[in-house]
Amino acid sequence: MFTYILMMIPAVLITLWASYRVKASFKKYSKVPSANGFTGFQAAREILDRNGLQRIRIEKTKSFLGDHFDSGAGVLRLSPDVYRINSLSSIGVAAHEAGHALQQAKNYSPLALRQALVPITQFSSTIFNVLIFAGVIAAWLFSFVGLIKIAILFLGVTVIFSIITLPVEFNASSRARKLLVAYGIVTRKEDTHIATVLNAAALTYVAAAASAIITLLYYVFAFLDD
Repeated sequence: MFTYILMMIPAVLITLWASYRVKASFKKYSKVPSANGFTGFQAAREILDRNGLQRIRIEKTKSFLGDHFDSGAGVLRLSPDVYRINSLSSIGVAAHEAGHALQQAKNYSPLALRQALVPITQFSSTIFNVLIFAGVIAAWLFSFVGLIKIAILFLGVTVIFSIITLPVEFNASSRARKLLVAYGIVTRKEDTHIATVLNAAALTYVAAAASAIITLLYYVFAFLDD
């Protein structure tokens, strides 16, 4: 366990740093209005409509930074501040989620793979927790690590999911930033500030992937090295 804690320290530090960067960047640029006066809703609507995605609805959620694109329902959901406020933070976040809608429309393969893995990953996460709990007890009482080895296989699925998520998120941000400038929603100077917001958000996915990989490596080295 001590070894695991030591291995997890870098991932925990990255996670804390990422969380701080996201909140700090969003707060800073939520006070900076865009020169062209777009709210998050208007920016997302502009991107969607100009790419033939009028069918995608935009709804306001109640959760802070609960912004996401529901591909199954065809709905882009934005948190209240992102939805209604004219700020670089709001525009960046809304455009990023619109980028996911564009990925779906363009059949972006990493997104399709991630969507296919969602139910499998949810199942694997649940089974992993059950097996690792039972496995630790079995290893302690009977020196039997078979259940832990099976749990490691399910953990591997969540690691794959977290890795696939990285190009999906980075690509959505890249698409968003290009279109924001191309459509005149923001200026090139403002794009550098939006990049700060989106890069900070991307760190959270890097941290999640790092944490998943380190956890997997710990169990592999601890129980599969014989």
